[in-house]
Amino acid sequence: MLREALSHHHGLYVSVHDSKGETLFRSEGFRLPRELSPADKGNGEDALKHWADEGRAFRGVRFQAVPAYDATTRLDILIAMDTALHTRFMQDLQRTLMIYAAVTIVLCAVLSWFAAYKGLAPLRAMKSRATILTSQRLHQRMPVEAVPIEMADLAHELNKMLDRLEDAFTRLSEFSSNLAHELRTP
Repeated sequence: MLREALSHHHGLYVSVHDSKGETLFRSEGFRLPRELSPADKGNGEDALKHWADEGRAFRGVRFQAVPAYDATTRLDILIAMDTALHTRFMQDLQRTLMIYAAVTIVLCAVLSWFAAYKGLAPLRAMKSRATILTSQRLHQRMPVEAVPIEMADLAHELNKMLDRLEDAFTRLSEFSSNLAHELRTP
């Protein structure tokens, strides 16, 4: 009955020994490790055990129980699980998470660059407008309506600065013209 119940649980093994060390039940293909032999009773406390056998890693718990049919007998029971499936699952999960993390980092970097590029487009437009300004083109202004509200104040202040520069340049040009006229006429 125990064999049938365990047949549906791949990688789960059970070993049951009586108090004399005789094997009462052992799952097929399962060998009891030497350090957990039935003769070694240990301290009788439940303890999680780890061991490897023929390249397979096991985790198990060993405990003693008293069967209901004979109160004078103690059974030494070891329930173990082959962790290879779980180890592969964890490795696959770790690999998948690393791939997702790498893709997410690259995607975030690309989207961040795109957002910054689009967000700074009005500033680049203002820069290109500023590069064409010369002493003959001081009448051109930054388009306050064409920039986002966050940069509207900057465009407005730049326009006021251009007004002051144009006014100062006009007065300087007029002064230079008057000075040249005065120097030419006696």
